Amino acid sequence: MDIKWELEGENPIIGMTQEEFERMDSGDDLMEPHREESVKFLDYIVAYSDLMGQRDKLNQLRRTPTNEQEQEQFNKNVSQTYAPVRYIREGLRMSAEIFKSVPPAYIGVTVAGPESDILRKKVESDLQLHFYSDSFAVTCRYSNDDDNPRIQHVFNLLSTLSFMIITSLGNDTPVRGGVEIGKAFEWHEGADVGIYGPVMLDANKLESEIAWYPRIVIGEKLSESINNWNEKLTNGDCYYADYKEIIEFCNRMIWIDKDGIPTLDYLGPEIFCRAKWVPEVMERVKSGWEFVNRKYENFKNDKGSQIALRYYLLKEYYSSRMSIWNSL
Repeated sequence: MDIKWELEGENPIIGMTQEEFERMDSGDDLMEPHREESVKFLDYIVAYSDLMGQRDKLNQLRRTPTNEQEQEQFNKNVSQTYAPVRYIREGLRMSAEIFKSVPPAYIGVTVAGPESDILRKKVESDLQLHFYSDSFAVTCRYSNDDDNPRIQHVFNLLSTLSFMIITSLGNDTPVRGGVEIGKAFEWHEGADVGIYGPVMLDANKLESEIAWYPRIVIGEKLSESINNWNEKLTNGDCYYADYKEIIEFCNRMIWIDKDGIPTLDYLGPEIFCRAKWVPEVMERVKSGWEFVNRKYENFKNDKGSQIALRYYLLKEYYSSRMSIWNSL
């Protein structure tokens, strides 16, 4: 859906003449009156995540250290704020790059030559990463120009988020988030695509109100879409038949948590299969398991502790999946 409008009428910046406005920024026209702008209002899939536990640590940085002991504590607080944010950004970029395309052999195809190249092109996706302090969003188009779902985009996004949360917990930096499909305006920022729209609200709500503990919540529209893919596949739709294996993987990557919330099964068998293509993933899973146990032991005796409950739930999830990873 294309939306167009014209910038017209009086200059809205008070105190500037129209001529001054047009010559703003040393003669460069930052905004031309009556210039026609166009934006696209499209379906996007958006994942929004937040690094947990940063507020209290950041507040501790307000006071300037006045002695050696305070300086030591200040340095410790810095390492617990700056370093985790850096780790999560680096880990997300690495995960997105690793899964920019799916190895054909992984999705059950053994063809070689030109057919393999065609398949690889079909499953390639281009995720856009956006960072906001200790939060971040991953976005990509949901539908193609023929209004068919870009199934491979969803597949690679879910895979990227899985390895992101595995890496973050392996580095003692818990995150929570949500992923949903919805409408957004699109504009280009250099090589990147920026978006803004109601889907950002939906993904943010999943992270801030529903996720609650370190997990990635799957939105209602995304869950319905994946179920719809299965129905189309069963009915013999040719477009969906081309993505049979990927659709089945996406369906199995959704896990219903104890509270009935659909979540990303980032330690499930599907991600385990993909881990064979990525070195050192087992190390991150193991260190994440140790981190979860350590955090739970630290808080389990605090009666009514919300932190203890969060890590109890996370420990339960890890316990249900560690047998898969121990087979490596």
